[in-house]
Amino acid sequence: AVHFRKEIIRLIAEISMGAGTLAMIGGTVVIVGFLTLAAGGTLAIQGYSSLGNIGIEALTGFLAAFINVRIAAPVVAGIGLAATFGAGVTAQLGAMRINEEIDALESMGIRPVEYLVSTRIVAGM
Repeated sequence: AVHFRKEIIRLIAEISMGAGTLAMIGGTVVIVGFLTLAAGGTLAIQGYSSLGNIGIEALTGFLAAFINVRIAAPVVAGIGLAATFGAGVTAQLGAMRINEEIDALESMGIRPVEYLVSTRIVAGM
């Protein structure tokens, strides 16, 4: 149990303060920007046609801006960051499998799923 605590603390520090964070977030900003632009455009087009049915097309800009800022942008950013984090963890574990580090853990009697995966899940929360 002591190893798990050390590993969780190490991973939290690596994810939150390490150089990997800048690379992850820096690459995600462009993707999140494009996703938000696409979602906002779709929302504005649908809002215009829906508001046109009741005769208040003039409020399309307000509605699109309000919903984008309050709902769409935070959700898209969260999904983008979660996907980036998940892809990074998957790549790291895949590299460990290729380098036979996971086999080494198994030969030492350490269960790799609990030691590697669960600590990364806790660190990502």
